Amino acid sequence: MEPTVKGVYVAGDITGVEEASTAMEEGNLAGIAAARSLGFLSEDEAARKKQEILDRLDYLRSGHFGQTRRESKAKQLLSGNPATDFGNPV
Repeated sequence: MEPTVKGVYVAGDITGVEEASTAMEEGNLAGIAAARSLGFLSEDEAARKKQEILDRLDYLRSGHFGQTRRESKAKQLLSGNPATDFGNPV
C-alpha cells in the first residue's frame, strides 16, 4: 500500500497487526505496487498479480479468526492514523 507520501510503500504491522502470513502477502502487494510505479510491470500484469494476492488474503482472512483480523484491519484503516492513511492503496 502506498500511504499519502508518494513513492513510499508499507506492509505488515504498520498497516494493522494481523499475522505473519498476511504480512507477507501485504509485502507482496507493496512489491507489486513499487514494481509497477518503476515500470517493471505493465498495468495488466500488476493487476493480475494483485488480484492473485488479494484472493490469497481473502482466504487467510476467512473463518472466525480471520473475521476478527479483517474487522481490526478495517478499524485501523479508518482510524485516521497517518501511518495507515492510504491515499493510493495497491
